[in-house]
Amino acid sequence: MRAFDNQLTGNRPIRRTPEEKQKQLRQLKQQLEMLPARAQDVTRQAIKTKIAELEAELATLTKPGASSTHGDRPRR
Repeated sequence: MRAFDNQLTGNRPIRRTPEEKQKQLRQLKQQLEMLPARAQDVTRQAIKTKIAELEAELATLTKPGASSTHGDRPRR
């Protein structure tokens, strides 16, 4: 089936909570450890890239002052 106009499709990113991101990070690290030696380098690199992305996202979430959603806008 094709999507209609204004219909939510699979092209939107999945929104995850920080807890879900931490869980996914643990799973990816475990998957990387369990990967057999014969696995392709492309697969290893893809997992490492996703781990780095998740760690960067979690680092920005845990920074103090990151909870402000308005950025540099002055308060009225």
